[in-house]
Amino acid sequence: MEGDSVTLYTNLTELHRYDHILWMFGPQETRIAELYKRSIDMLDGKLFGERTLWLDSRTGSLTITNISTSHTGLYKQIIRNRETYNAPHHMQFKVTVYARQPKDSLTEHLDIIEHCESCTDHLSKAISAGVILLVLIVHAAGLILLYRRCKHKSKKAVQREEPHYMNTGFLRQSEEMKASGTEGTISSSVK
Repeated sequence: MEGDSVTLYTNLTELHRYDHILWMFGPQETRIAELYKRSIDMLDGKLFGERTLWLDSRTGSLTITNISTSHTGLYKQIIRNRETYNAPHHMQFKVTVYARQPKDSLTEHLDIIEHCESCTDHLSKAISAGVILLVLIVHAAGLILLYRRCKHKSKKAVQREEPHYMNTGFLRQSEEMKASGTEGTISSSVK
């Protein structure tokens, strides 16, 4: 929203003496701020005006105060140091600034979307996590099916056991007594 302040962060916690940070703006990549050997240069006073840009000397983060719609656009950051001078670290920030609406309007917001190299890393990590989760679910389903199959086989094995035969001599003796009509105590001896 117009009039607000926006800070674009470098993700650095501390700068070293020979770190070189350059901030650029727009399609022509106009240099707007630079920090080198702990010296700060604010380069474009026409576009941003005096006291609109502030560069943090400890982290290299850029703050835009009293932002306006003319500050909408792509901001680029290049960080170089002795180790990475030939392969600098680049980050890009897309800033959209909306004009203030009349006070009765409920649509007040400021959109800042950060685009950087790590965005694709986040997407690939999310895809990897999804694939791992899917593999775990498939393995769990396989284990459940294996457990049920083993349980089902063990029930069938119990049902297939040979039946135990009774002493038929006792039954024959009982039937003979019924046929002869004699009742009494039946005794059986098992051999």
